[in-house]
Amino acid sequence: MKLYLLLCFLFFAIPLKAQNNQVSTNLDAKDNGGRIMISAGAAFSSFLNNDTKARFGYQYGLSVRIYRIKAFSFSSAVLYTQLKNSANNLQGEYIDNDGTIYRAIYNLDFSASFIKIPVLFNYDIIDKKNFTLTVGAGPGYSIAFSNKSKTAGYEITDEIIGYLPGDQGPAELGGVNDFTGDNSGFDFTALINTVLYKYYCIGFSYNLQFNDILKIDKLNYFALNLSLKI
Repeated sequence: MKLYLLLCFLFFAIPLKAQNNQVSTNLDAKDNGGRIMISAGAAFSSFLNNDTKARFGYQYGLSVRIYRIKAFSFSSAVLYTQLKNSANNLQGEYIDNDGTIYRAIYNLDFSASFIKIPVLFNYDIIDKKNFTLTVGAGPGYSIAFSNKSKTAGYEITDEIIGYLPGDQGPAELGGVNDFTGDNSGFDFTALINTVLYKYYCIGFSYNLQFNDILKIDKLNYFALNLSLKI
């Protein structure tokens, strides 16, 4: 909440230099180098092929335009992303003491955070003095940061889906749970940005994680971000 208040304060406290300083605007228009923006916003996630109800998450961080030539630009970002949703009727498994594996059905209150590092190639559809409309897309890497998910309604069915080898017990199969190592991986981001007066940006993005999160399914989310040039 403090971050949102700070961002709102900056939006209204910093004067519209593009309006009041013509020299500065002209320099911005010719500048093909870096441009750094801080951003914050809401994110709504779901698992692709499961019964999922999106819940309010959030995202904040820094983005940088590394280089721009004419209507094309290359950019990247570092974004802390907290994702939440409620997933129902997920398929799981329960291992009995004798090594019999039963199918289980459960619900999940998903809550996990990631560090997102996209690499984006952008194109300016509209580029006016005080208004720019940009689309972009590209790959990225998602670092699983923390997991606070909780299961609910765990039901063990009578359906047998497998057996452990005779020399392998349930404890050996479980191993060590490494959330970061098991759930980090490559992803893809597509976005559309509206830049106003060279300083303010409203962005809408879509992100798809390529690997299965928590061994459930691919995770995707939509985000709406407000950004300010610094």
